[in-house]
Amino acid sequence: MPAGNLIQIEENIFSDKNENKWELQPNNKNLFHQPSGVFTGEMLRDIETPYSILNNPPEIDFEYPNIKLLCIQEDGSSFEAILRPNNEYVITGKIRGTYNYASPNGFWGALKHTILDVIPHFICSDYK
Repeated sequence: MPAGNLIQIEENIFSDKNENKWELQPNNKNLFHQPSGVFTGEMLRDIETPYSILNNPPEIDFEYPNIKLLCIQEDGSSFEAILRPNNEYVITGKIRGTYNYASPNGFWGALKHTILDVIPHFICSDYK
């Protein structure tokens, strides 16, 4: 998980207090980490500043209220952090962030990610 507040250092790259870099992912790479059921604006009105642990946070998208951050490692693997608008990380359940054996970036990365990370999640999502 990211440590502390996240400071924007590039367009979609944030740094935590341990200087780990976290890349904000687009919604099309975040489909499996959304809450089930309809999420209406009414449910999120109590949150004055969504994702306020990020300086320069993205605007909330009510179809994709959870945002996904990746910390890519030198070997191409990555850690996912799924952030709710109220600044809580999703750490349990099927929509939590996971460890990726393959980076989902690029064509070959997306293919390897699908084979090594996504398909096994559908086969058995009950893992630590």
